[in-house]
Amino acid sequence: MTKLKMKGWYAAVAVAAAIAAPTAVQADTGFNAALAAANCYNCHGQGGASTSKIPKLTETTRKGMADAMKAFRDGTKSGTIMNRISKGYDDAQIDAIAAYITKKR
Repeated sequence: MTKLKMKGWYAAVAVAAAIAAPTAVQADTGFNAALAAANCYNCHGQGGASTSKIPKLTETTRKGMADAMKAFRDGTKSGTIMNRISKGYDDAQIDAIAAYITKKR
């Protein structure tokens, strides 16, 4: 292969690699609801079955949980820490967390 053909081949490979590689615009925006739910269990107990004054997640519905988290986030429901934690999630993420936690019921 001549040097000119080799340069063309390298250029084609470089373009293909650039198209296939993720960019800032194509960044992975996946959300891991299981991982986020694991954080909930730190306070709400294993599987959400709190044995303290902290509410049991096992006793709420998916909609109830999502509505409560959104209310904490939006400041319409007061709390000690949930109002700060929930600010880190958008509606879709809150819905995913609630769906994950309540999926076995």
